[in-house]
Amino acid sequence: MKQNLEKRYGFSVAFSMVVGIVIGIGIFFKANQILTASKMNPKIAIAAWILGGIISILSGLTAAEVGAAIPETGGMIAWIKRIYGKRIAFLVGWAQLIIYFPALIGLISYYFAVFTGSFLNVDPSNTKFLGITAFLAISFLYAINIFTKSVGGKIQTFATAAKIIPLLLITVFGFLSTNNSEGIFYMTETTKVVTSESPLILLGLSLVPVMFAFDGWIYVGTIAGDLKNVKKDLPKAIILGLGFIAIFYVL
Repeated sequence: MKQNLEKRYGFSVAFSMVVGIVIGIGIFFKANQILTASKMNPKIAIAAWILGGIISILSGLTAAEVGAAIPETGGMIAWIKRIYGKRIAFLVGWAQLIIYFPALIGLISYYFAVFTGSFLNVDPSNTKFLGITAFLAISFLYAINIFTKSVGGKIQTFATAAKIIPLLLITVFGFLSTNNSEGIFYMTETTKVVTSESPLILLGLSLVPVMFAFDGWIYVGTIAGDLKNVKKDLPKAIILGLGFIAIFYVL
């Protein structure tokens, strides 16, 4: 069936979608888990961030090549259908539709409600507030993407900037801080954890939450049919977006 979608998005929307999808609850909620998994060793933790970035960029190069060769709407599902056939594509799509995306959307909307409640000084045990806020957030975004043409892209760009600015400030103030005059790799006696485990094992354990923090970039392929120049913009958005995120996370 021939696709006749309106080409409404450019590189900036695709790039902000990669960055906006990846930079989310992972960097805010997984950093502590990564330090815990590394036994509070900052060298291992930062090495895990670097390794996770390299793995993601190599994966992005593969996806960018496939996306440029198969510039169809549907992203990963369309690519799998062309490469492996309808049956495998159906199984992957079914798993995403029934299991993966509902769980992911529920998780993200829940944390959105938690952050909103924290900002408004609402009791975190107020489940009614959390439920209503999460439902309204999901409903609003669904309505925007269903009934408007380009507002969704603008919201994505704005939301990406809203997440990058505080992380950038945290990074800058972290490097400017004089609280740790011994350097960023120095561990105080109160944070050192004595362990006999191999650094490679600790690196592997730390890599698990790191990869969660890098997850989601491949879904920029779902707007391939909406991109004005998909063969040029999609690969650039994936590769440059992942490179930017990797450097940002490490810093």
